[in-house]
Amino acid sequence: MALVGRLKDDETLSKYFTQVDLLNEWFKSSFLQLNVGKTKEMIFGGKSDNCGPQKVRISDKEVELVETFKYLGVSIDNKLTFSDHVHVVYKKAQQRLFLLRKLKYFNVNQSVMELVYRSLIESILTFNIVTWYGTTNVKNKAKLHRIVATASKLVGQPQRQLTSLYEAAIKRKALKIVRDPIHPLNPCFEILPSGKRYKVPLARKNQFKKSFLPSAVTILNSSRIT
Repeated sequence: MALVGRLKDDETLSKYFTQVDLLNEWFKSSFLQLNVGKTKEMIFGGKSDNCGPQKVRISDKEVELVETFKYLGVSIDNKLTFSDHVHVVYKKAQQRLFLLRKLKYFNVNQSVMELVYRSLIESILTFNIVTWYGTTNVKNKAKLHRIVATASKLVGQPQRQLTSLYEAAIKRKALKIVRDPIHPLNPCFEILPSGKRYKVPLARKNQFKKSFLPSAVTILNSSRIT
C-alpha cells in the first residue's frame, strides 16, 4: 500500500496528515495491525526539513523518513534518478553474464544462448522499464548498454537495445491506457481536432518531459494512431 500526496502548502499538508490519521483508524476498525517498522515516508522534490515540524505517526510510533525505498521491485530515490535501481540491476546482470560465459565455453547452441540471455538477463534489465528508464541519466544508461553489448558478443549476434525495448514497452502501455476509458490516465491522452495526433502535455521541467506521459504521447504521435 502506498499513500501519495501532492503537498504545496500548509492546507495540503494538513489534509495529508488527516488522510494518514483516517488510514490509521481504518486499520484499527478492521482489526489489522500495520508494521510501522517497515513503513517509510519519502519526500520527492524537496528537502526533508521543509516538511514541517509534525512527523507522520502511526499507532503512536514515528514513521522513518528515508531517501530511498524499494517498492514493487524498483528502488526509488527522492530525486527520481533511479541510480540505486540501476546499480542493483547492473550488478545482477553482471553476475548472470558468468553463466553465458560458461555456456559459450562449452559451445552451447546459439539459440539456447539467446534464450538464456533473454530469460535471465534481459528480463531483469527491462523489468518495469517504463517506470525508470526514461529519467535515468546517460552514464547509468551506458552501464546497462555495456551489459547488452557484452551479451551480444557472447551469444554471437546483436541483441535488442534497451532504448528500443523501452519505447516498445511505453507504446504498449500507452495503447492499453487509451483503450481503457476507466483508466485514471485515459483523459490525459487527448486527441487534437485533426484526429491524428495527441496533445503533448505542458512540461516545464526536464524531469517531467522524460517521464511516462510526455514520452508516451511523443511515441504515439511518431506512429500512426489506430
